[in-house]
Amino acid sequence: MKIADVEAIPIAYPEPNDFNAIRHVCLVRIRADDGTVGWGEAVTMWEEASLATAAIISGMAELMIGQNPAGQWRHSEPPLRPSLVGTATKEGSPASLSLLSTSRCGI
Repeated sequence: MKIADVEAIPIAYPEPNDFNAIRHVCLVRIRADDGTVGWGEAVTMWEEASLATAAIISGMAELMIGQNPAGQWRHSEPPLRPSLVGTATKEGSPASLSLLSTSRCGI
């Protein structure tokens, strides 16, 4: 079984348990070549973050297609590079180190 398709689906809905405040999430549908479908969710809170998440997922889709969905992900194959995203947090904090260590070339 291999991943055949990855689809990011940003959605917004009124949350009935929070006075119908609008919630933004990005759903991810992964379909395998045997027809198996898996779902994931990223709670993004804001429309812009939901659209950005969808763009990142879409950009990573080509790395995932053809991979075994039950196997260990190998998206660390491209070399690491520093990321400007890491500068949005306090230098040296765990969050900035995490962002820097997970940024990949070509993504």
